[in-house]
Amino acid sequence: MVRGGLLELSPGAGTRLNGVCWTVEEILPQAGRVVLKDADGEVEHRSVRWLMHHPDARPLRTSPPVAQHGSTQAVNTAELSEDQLTRARLRAEHVMEAETGFRMGHPSRALPASRGRPTIRRRPR
Repeated sequence: MVRGGLLELSPGAGTRLNGVCWTVEEILPQAGRVVLKDADGEVEHRSVRWLMHHPDARPLRTSPPVAQHGSTQAVNTAELSEDQLTRARLRAEHVMEAETGFRMGHPSRALPASRGRPTIRRRPR
């Protein structure tokens, strides 16, 4: 796991791997990939998993500060394809259903098939 603090994975953030300083050039969250570039211009394409489990990964102190909400990337659904937007909405509905028992998050907004009753079946104790 990462030692010396949390790695900031946003464009421009820095990390040290095996004594070499790398800058995050690009993040591809939909693919779980990160593009790193060193001072000599060498580019490495790595998985986020590889980076998080690298035994010598260290954050650089010169990384840009993290925004108040924890991310420097703006929230923007306009950049998502129609398929990605559909999947994001479906995932959000699953989270609301797991938390409240209703797909839309509240009994008053329940879908017609589940109106008035939770969609999650609970086992009796």
